[in-house]
Amino acid sequence: MKFSNYLKKSYYQIYSFDRYFVATLVLTPFVVLAILAINPILLKISAIILTYPIWGTPLLYFAFQPLTYRIRKVHLRVNLNGVSKKRIVFISDLHLHKFLPDKYVQNYIQEINALQPDLLLLGGDYIVDEYTDLDLLQQLKEFGDFPKLAVLGNHDYTIDGEDFFEDKITEEHFQFAREVQKGLEAVDIRVLRNENYTHKFAGQESDLNIFGIDSIWAKKADPSKYKPGKNNIIVCHNPRILENLDLEKVSLLLSGHNHGGGQIRLNRKISIHMLFALSSFGTPFKYVKEGFGKFTSGIYRNGHNMKMYCSRGIGMTGIAVRINCRPEIVVIDVV
Repeated sequence: MKFSNYLKKSYYQIYSFDRYFVATLVLTPFVVLAILAINPILLKISAIILTYPIWGTPLLYFAFQPLTYRIRKVHLRVNLNGVSKKRIVFISDLHLHKFLPDKYVQNYIQEINALQPDLLLLGGDYIVDEYTDLDLLQQLKEFGDFPKLAVLGNHDYTIDGEDFFEDKITEEHFQFAREVQKGLEAVDIRVLRNENYTHKFAGQESDLNIFGIDSIWAKKADPSKYKPGKNNIIVCHNPRILENLDLEKVSLLLSGHNHGGGQIRLNRKISIHMLFALSSFGTPFKYVKEGFGKFTSGIYRNGHNMKMYCSRGIGMTGIAVRINCRPEIVVIDVV
């Protein structure tokens, strides 16, 4: 095992899900003592500013943690030919992990069940990485007795930006995705990998065709397999699929992936992802080509007038806090 992987595994086993927060708590006293030891006032001010990511993180964490798990509902309305008074719910980026509060997972499952959807769509990234216990997918069996369809995301293949951009995708990634798919199907969630699925609404004149596109980062996305029906919704984890997509009769494209701009945002346009894209140093640099900051959350359209809703997601990665970026459940009412 590479040393970096050893450290990563140790973090998950020793610390809570929010590893960065725990590390800052350990480092903060030493940073404060170092600042107090500096005599000139200008040096103290400079030290405070430069060390803000360390001592400031716990403050942000405690200030925004109450909102981090406060789910919002986004309501959309769509028109489908021959279908009315039906409800579709969409969630993305669950990122299950053993340190994610069980109560939070139970809460959003209960909220979705209370909505009594006719169909639940899931937009990928059900786990964090290769160290996630896939038995956690069993929590999803608590969803109600309604059809559940899913696509896979890059985390479900355990593919990160370096793997994707440097073409380091291996059979191990695909094998892990098969295990995730097996875990989802064990709790009655059907996974669509470049597949069309016809959903028949009870008592309605027409059906709904759902086309699930496989992961872009796994280089498995194949929109050419789309076969339009009378009504069509497309689900793809990565919103970048919108850029060159020109498919017939699509009522709505659903995606996630970007966590509303990295879970920390000032507004729709200014987020931590946008700052990453503007930087030319550090780890975030390899993600610039991903177009971070371009699709964060909300409705977007491409040159072919295809409409997409990009969800902020419901789970978290990295630092387990959301700032001005509450998790969301997307409720789509067919009118």
